[in-house]
Amino acid sequence: MTVPRKLRLGLAVLAAAGMLICAHVPQASASVAPEGCTTSCDGSDPVALGCANDATTVASATYTGGTVLLRWSPSCKVNWAATENINPFWCVTLHVERKAYGNIPANSEQYRYCNGLNPSSNDWAWTDVVYAPQAQARAWVQLDNGATISTPWV
Repeated sequence: MTVPRKLRLGLAVLAAAGMLICAHVPQASASVAPEGCTTSCDGSDPVALGCANDATTVASATYTGGTVLLRWSPSCKVNWAATENINPFWCVTLHVERKAYGNIPANSEQYRYCNGLNPSSNDWAWTDVVYAPQAQARAWVQLDNGATISTPWV
């Protein structure tokens, strides 16, 4: 059986249109840690980088109103400070610091949080990251009354 020429042309146009439609369907993708993350990652959001996916807490310190955590991502080789359950009537400034190591200079990131977290709901707040593959890092929090609470250098 032979297919009429107009029908073959119509089928070809439909097939081409289908390929174009399929080529433009957005694909869901998980965040992936950047390959070759270096100090260029300093100041980046750990969640946006995908670094939070494999992160662990390597040090912590408790203060009235919460706990400051030093987080580490082995895939990204970065640290950041995080806290949860901040008293909603307080303001805190979270800090993460990296000591100088080899040709990597010392650096720090900070972020200030006020009244935004509900202590009954496991809300989290965090700083941007510092690249620290071998350098020591620590997290600390400064309260509005001037008190500072720090994790040990790790």
